Amino acid sequence: KQTRFYQEIAEEERQEGRQEGRQEECLALVKRLLKRRLGIHPELDQALSNLQTMPVEQLEELAEALLSFTQISDLMAWLREQEK
Repeated sequence: KQTRFYQEIAEEERQEGRQEGRQEECLALVKRLLKRRLGIHPELDQALSNLQTMPVEQLEELAEALLSFTQISDLMAWLREQEK
């Protein structure tokens, strides 16, 4: 446990854990904001499932963009644009 190799591996694991936790928290926040902003729609449920694999940076961009969304089609257009 005192070797440099072991300490580097342990640090990498801690960083990965922090990144995963950050992604989960960001995803949860974006989901709550979208539901509050757009209401509950069948299309929203589909879109939310697509967010699971989105990286934190993209979730942060979505969180900012959703401030201007007024309907579910705004979200769908944003998601289509991200696929390009």
